[in-house]
Amino acid sequence: MNKQAALLLAAVLPCLAGCATLSTQSADTSGRAIDPASIPQSLKQPCNQVVDLPARELLSAETARLWGRDRASLGECGRRHGALVKAIEAVEGQGRKGPV
Repeated sequence: MNKQAALLLAAVLPCLAGCATLSTQSADTSGRAIDPASIPQSLKQPCNQVVDLPARELLSAETARLWGRDRASLGECGRRHGALVKAIEAVEGQGRKGPV
């Protein structure tokens, strides 16, 4: 290898090494690192199943109690789902500069 080629390699190689480190950085151009968000485990839990009904006619009080339990579970599931959607949107939006 001649002296000119050696000098060219000496000048180019550090730049190429820098390219590898730049490609692993986030899209945030402010220079600060973005910590990856994590979604709470409580939001990943499946919704409760509907209540099992006995194989007999229900009294009015039983019907109201079981209906209430189902409605409460449905409400909790809906709130968790809404929070999960917000968490996913936050993760997907990391590194963006404004609303999409």
